[in-house]
Amino acid sequence: MSWLSRLFGKRDDAGSPPSSRVTKIDPKKMLFSVPTIANDLAALDPIDKPPGRSDVVLGEDDWAQLEFYPRNAQPAIQDQLTKLKAFEAANRKSVGWKNVFVRKIERQPIITIANPLKHLEAIVGVPAGGPAYITSSNTIAGRVRRGFTFDLGGNIQLYGYAADDGIPVLAASVGAKADNMRLASAFMKLHKSDGVMLVDWRAQLLLVGVSTDGNIETWKP
Repeated sequence: MSWLSRLFGKRDDAGSPPSSRVTKIDPKKMLFSVPTIANDLAALDPIDKPPGRSDVVLGEDDWAQLEFYPRNAQPAIQDQLTKLKAFEAANRKSVGWKNVFVRKIERQPIITIANPLKHLEAIVGVPAGGPAYITSSNTIAGRVRRGFTFDLGGNIQLYGYAADDGIPVLAASVGAKADNMRLASAFMKLHKSDGVMLVDWRAQLLLVGVSTDGNIETWKP
């Protein structure tokens, strides 16, 4: 759900229409529901069917909030996290943010091996599913073009899309009461196989790698 949807809300359970009374809102008092968003959203295809219970559905604001990057992107990610920390401190309000920090990091392939989806299937141990659905203003905007998902169980899913030169976006969706150890396990496997990092933008946390004793190495600004 986008911040506009959260701001203006939905109909109540009885289905009664909203009040016809006109309400004025000062734009300067509007708050964002997330501190940061990516500056890119995947190309979308129109939907041919509504999402089922097993499909991954993401709000547009949730796109790539928890995502993998190749190791050579570490300086750029640390720079963005450092700027985000200062930005959030300056814009944080009790129930939101006065402004949103737009991340601008050039996309480059994360997985470059031949047949990258087959490679990911072998690493995470589950078959690839269909593309994620993206919602905008509480409606389905479309499905990610050339997209894929992986259900890791425990309310953890991976999602992303493929390009001609590999996979430029590989991210994670963490649901309610999720088994975070499944995501940690997937990260450790992918770091070992492809040297990837995992960044949690909202938590301002970068999982850099895995030490020789099996512990996950992290970095925070």
